[in-house]
Amino acid sequence: MKLKIILSVLLLFSLLKVDANPLVDISIASGKEEVFLHSNDIPFEILTTGKEDGSRSVIPLVPFVVFVEDSNYSVELDFMEGIGVVEIAISQNGSVIYSSSENIPSPLRKYLQLPFGVSGEYCIEIKGDNGAYAYGCFEL
Repeated sequence: MKLKIILSVLLLFSLLKVDANPLVDISIASGKEEVFLHSNDIPFEILTTGKEDGSRSVIPLVPFVVFVEDSNYSVELDFMEGIGVVEIAISQNGSVIYSSSENIPSPLRKYLQLPFGVSGEYCIEIKGDNGAYAYGCFEL
């Protein structure tokens, strides 16, 4: 009897779909794709409020994510932490088409608009004041 119940439960679990990465489904549904970023070994400087909350979280080497949406030629930068002043540059086929110095004092999302209808290979570079550097390339 116990064996029958255990086998029934195992069968039920094997029929259920378990999705460990919901971001993939969201990106497919919304048309956004994450840009894979390469970085040097220098972590971006994380701005703190001076308050210790007792947590010992591991701070990622690159505390932001870049998404590109090909339907409207936009780039989304999702900064998970304040990292101070950074230089952001986007180039297309080797020519810089966007360059800006931004202060990121706290977590925020920044949207950049690329020229509509201009296809090709784009690269985004983000440089921190402390020498940290990340870049990634994508096609539209």
